[in-house]
Amino acid sequence: MEPNINPTNQAPLSLSPLPAAQDTGASSRSVSIGVIGLVLAVIIAALWWMNVGGQDDMRETIAQELARRDASIEQRLALVSSDHENLVVLRDKVKTLETELDETRSQSAALELKYQDLMQSRDERLLADIEQSVTTAAQQLQLAGNVEGALIVLQAAEVRLAANASSRFVSLRRLIARDIERLKASGLADVSGATLKLENVIAAADGFPLAFEQRPKNVPPTTPKVKSVPAISAAPQGIGVVDGLRQMIAEIWQDARQLVKIERLDLSEQALLTPPQIYFLRENLKLRLLSARVALLQRNGRVYREELQQAQRNLTRFFDTRAATVQSANDALKQLMDKSGNLELPALEETLSAIRLSKQPRKTG
Repeated sequence: MEPNINPTNQAPLSLSPLPAAQDTGASSRSVSIGVIGLVLAVIIAALWWMNVGGQDDMRETIAQELARRDASIEQRLALVSSDHENLVVLRDKVKTLETELDETRSQSAALELKYQDLMQSRDERLLADIEQSVTTAAQQLQLAGNVEGALIVLQAAEVRLAANASSRFVSLRRLIARDIERLKASGLADVSGATLKLENVIAAADGFPLAFEQRPKNVPPTTPKVKSVPAISAAPQGIGVVDGLRQMIAEIWQDARQLVKIERLDLSEQALLTPPQIYFLRENLKLRLLSARVALLQRNGRVYREELQQAQRNLTRFFDTRAATVQSANDALKQLMDKSGNLELPALEETLSAIRLSKQPRKTG
């Protein structure tokens, strides 16, 4: 156990010098506190002053910055206002451009369709043109009987096919060439030429010499000679009665030859015609030729051939075939007769069917 310490038992401490030391320490402490406070006050004042000066500078800087920013904001507001006006104008322009763009799109779509049509293959476009040409030729033949126009159209189509080296058009070109040859062989290929020949024969009919008026070939016309009657004189000596009779018979025969002509005619049936009959003969020939021309224009092959045959028969029977005008007319009628056997116009349906078949798309395996 710890011993009890009794304060009374201890020796008393000496406290007499302690108060003085405490007073000096307190005073020194108060002095140091005052100095520290003064220093702190000076520092605080310096800091406050510095803070006040810095705040003024900062305020001035801030004011300048605010003024600069206000000016910039005003400029920006002016620019924004100008931009707003420009934006309104631009909106109007955009609306206009959108309208034009819609129109351009519609036009572009139409052009695209046309471009696609134009971008079809060359063969397809050529087939379409050839089909149109053959259809036109068929219409010319069926509606107007215009063989010359149909020939021109078909020949142009054949030239276009000849310029294309594709083997696809060989058979089609062969068909068109066949149609061209059939049209050329037709009697209607040259209607204007045939009509002109008929009109020339009709115009010359009034001047054709008749057959019964013809003279013997290579025998010039002779005029009877007037023989002088010899004076009667005494018969010379040495000439008998027989010789005198022979001379008289020869003179009689010579006179008889001048009076009677024996001719060989080429035609078996020759008839003497009166002037009215001659007039009606020529008019009948003209009517036959006019009827043939009408039948040609009507494409009536049977009547055309019959009228030409009858006209040629009358021409060779009643007119002088040795005359140049009659020979020329006879040759013209023969040429027309040679072409009169084919007045039927060829149909172009086979060619059109071949074209349509060629236009069908080919199957690719």
